[in-house]
Amino acid sequence: AAAKVVLQKHINEDVCGDLAKKGNTLAESTINAINESKIDNVISLSGHPTWKFINWKPASHYSAQEIKTYFMQEIFQEGILVLGTHNITQAHSNRIIEKILN
Repeated sequence: AAAKVVLQKHINEDVCGDLAKKGNTLAESTINAINESKIDNVISLSGHPTWKFINWKPASHYSAQEIKTYFMQEIFQEGILVLGTHNITQAHSNRIIEKILN
């Protein structure tokens, strides 16, 4: 029954296109923030628009893992769960994407 509902949603709506659009919005804004902050030597994105990997690089005397851990600590405090990818779902409304970007 659940598969039938999902398939019908895909038939009636452009689910994949909508997810890609949301993913591109999130990725483009994130890349802009990375570039504006001049931290492109520390963080980059790769992958499909609906599933972007967050790539960490060492900087100064901090390892890539230490930087990632600090980022996760700070973003968790904002109520956003992220482990190393942007995984876009139908639950990501424009309001939620704005919260992530802020």
